[in-house]
Amino acid sequence: MQLFVRILWFSCLILVFGSCTSYRFSRKIQRKDANWIQTQHKNYILFYKPQSLAANDPKLLRKIDSAILVAQRITQLDSFKNAPFHLYIVDNPDFIKPFEKEGRYEGLTYPKSNTILQIHRMAGNSHEYVHLLSIGNWGETEKWIKEGSAVYSEVTYKTLPLHPYANFVLKNNKIADLDMLFQEKKFYKIPSKYSYPISGSLVRYFIETYGFEKFKQLWNEQNLSVIGKTQTEFLNEWKLYVQKFPTHMIIEKN
Repeated sequence: MQLFVRILWFSCLILVFGSCTSYRFSRKIQRKDANWIQTQHKNYILFYKPQSLAANDPKLLRKIDSAILVAQRITQLDSFKNAPFHLYIVDNPDFIKPFEKEGRYEGLTYPKSNTILQIHRMAGNSHEYVHLLSIGNWGETEKWIKEGSAVYSEVTYKTLPLHPYANFVLKNNKIADLDMLFQEKKFYKIPSKYSYPISGSLVRYFIETYGFEKFKQLWNEQNLSVIGKTQTEFLNEWKLYVQKFPTHMIIEKN
C-alpha cells in the first residue's frame, strides 16, 4: 500500500510539472502560493493570479511572444531545451524578494528548473527569455557574458542606450575597477545599474566586432583568448570605441 501511494504521488507530480527532476523552482513557488490561473501555450505554461495585472492585460500573450522572438533572434536559437517552461507573472516585486539574493526584483530565471518568475511590467522584455534559451542550450558561463547578452537583447538599459551610457559610466568613474566585472564575486559588489549595462555594452561590442560564432566560443571557453586578446587589451579597445558616443543626453536613473 505504501509503495502504491508513492507511485501515485510520483504520477501526480508528472501530470502537474512534467517530471520530478524539472520545475523544482516552480514547485517552490507553488508551495509559497498555490492559487494560480494556468494556461498552456506553445513554448510555455503561463501562471498568473486571479484579478492581477496579467489577468486584465489583453495584450499579455502578444508581449510575451514578441519578447521570446527577440530572444530567439539574439541567441540564434529556435527552441527552448525543455519546452514548455513555466512562466510566472506577478504584480509585486515583493513576491520575488524571498527568492532573490542579488537585490534585483524584476525577474528571475532558473534554467535547471525550467522556470521564469517576473513582474508584469517585464513580461514583454526579452532579458529572462535570453537567459533560459542560452543557459538551457549552452550551459552556464561567466556572469558578465550571460548578463551582458541578456541586456544586449534589450537594446537599451531602462531606456538608456548602451554605448552612450557606458561612456557616461566611464567618464564619471562609476566603476572604480572594470576588472571586477570579470570576477563573479566582485561583479555583485558593483551596483547593478552599472554592472548590467556595461556588460551589455561589452557583449554588444564583442558580437558586432568579432561575430556571433566567436561569441558562442567565448561563452563556452570563458576566455578572451578566443579573439587573441587579453582582458586588458579587450577593455582598452572597447573603451576607445564607446568614447565616440555622446553622453550629453544621458540622465542617470536609480
